[in-house]
Amino acid sequence: MTEINYTSTFPFRTCDIDLPDDPSGYVYMLLSTKDTNRTYIGQAKCLRSRINAHNGGGGAKVTHLLKYRPYCM
Repeated sequence: MTEINYTSTFPFRTCDIDLPDDPSGYVYMLLSTKDTNRTYIGQAKCLRSRINAHNGGGGAKVTHLLKYRPYCM
């Protein structure tokens, strides 16, 4: 059995997670990678473009602050 140490990467690497491309719509939760107590819940039809908008500063008012970006889903 392998022991996992979460102190170096919280608790997963976001680049390992594939986002679905189905255009039916989603409810999602964002987590700040800089402050893991900072979360946001939203809805979108395309997750990939929405996470890019949030991380680019063009998302919701509460996610635009640079000190909390980037976010992961």
